[in-house]
Parts: sequence; C-alpha cells; structure tokens
Amino acid sequence: MLIEALEAYFAQVADLLVRGNVLLFEEPGNPKRFVVPDLFVVRGVPKAPLRESCFAWREGKYPDFILELLSERTAARDRTEEWVLYER
Repeated sequence: MLIEALEAYFAQVADLLVRGNVLLFEEPGNPKRFVVPDLFVVRGVPKAPLRESCFAWREGKYPDFILELLSERTAARDRTEEWVLYER
C-alpha cells in the first residue's frame, strides 16, 4: 500500500522512480551484492520502463530514500547488514 500511495502521489513527476520488494543490485558484476528494500525512491530516474530488478549503476545513482519495515524474522539483518549498506 505504501508503494501504491507514493506512486499515486508522485504520478505527475516523470523522473521519480518508486519501487519496492524487488532486487536492488549494488555492485556491477557481483550478483551476490543485492538487497530487497520494502520501498525505495530514486529522484532523477524515469519511471518507465517498469523494472522487475534495479541495478544502481545502470540508473546512475542509488536510491535517495529507502524504507525497511522490520519484522521479527528480518529485524536482526535489517538493523545490521542492510543498515550498513543503505547508509553507505
């Protein structure tokens, strides 16, 4: 619902990508370096085409905003490994 709400809010902004729950690859040539943020926003990147996976280096930048919802199952990793990656 958050993704849909942000997509609707930014519907008239052509160069703002809102995605979530898709593979976000961090490093060229390294398929093991990825995360799956619950939601992320990238300004300056066109919405189309719809991406089933995102490659930060192809977009020319990393997300400007990442939202990670914690659950008991993922909280430890979200607070450690993913936090470090997102902060970097």
